[in-house]
Amino acid sequence: LRSYIAKEIKTSKFSDTPGTYRSVTTFDVNPDGSISSVSTTGNSPAFNEEVSRVMKKLKTNWIPATKNGQPIKFKVRMPLGWEI
Repeated sequence: LRSYIAKEIKTSKFSDTPGTYRSVTTFDVNPDGSISSVSTTGNSPAFNEEVSRVMKKLKTNWIPATKNGQPIKFKVRMPLGWEI
């Protein structure tokens, strides 16, 4: 996932100020493996917006969590750092 983000992210949208960018992205993995409810917070609104854009573009299905043998929705929390 991190290699996908590194390949897809457009640093020109937030690289006007060199430094370390940190964010935490949360999203739900639905029972069908799709993702929804993408939210990113961190120290740069432009970086947060770009990470959210890339995550919403992700079309790969995830393997959902299961409970009693049935797929269920679950939340993923992913910290991410980027240095320019």
